[in-house]
Amino acid sequence: MAWLAANPSYIVMKDADCRCAEDLEEIRTTTFSLWRAQPAYHPYFVVGDFNGDRKADAAVAVTRDHRLFRVLIVDGGGGGPTYLSPDFKPGEMLFFGAPRPQPWRLLIGRYGTDTAAMLLPHGRAKYVLRYQPCC
Repeated sequence: MAWLAANPSYIVMKDADCRCAEDLEEIRTTTFSLWRAQPAYHPYFVVGDFNGDRKADAAVAVTRDHRLFRVLIVDGGGGGPTYLSPDFKPGEMLFFGAPRPQPWRLLIGRYGTDTAAMLLPHGRAKYVLRYQPCC
């Protein structure tokens, strides 16, 4: 990705950086009620139409020091990297999609909690961070 090449002080977070092995195991293997097991789930990478333009966008967690991370959103409409969030702590993960109600929003939070940060689209290539109950 060109953004990472241009910003070499950042690296992509890996699953192990989450320090949440038990949560990852549950997300990947357990089905309960509407929540289906997600064998391919990664806590720091998600693809979806975050801004409602019917094109797949990508969100990836990047870090400088593994103590905090930021969410980099790459616009699938060809706009390149569009947003770099404020800091989050490892253990918080990215979520998007079913079975949450539509319109789906990009969420950042701890697994199993009822509050998360939501990155809401706000105009072209911008997002607003909101903390509120979710899921």
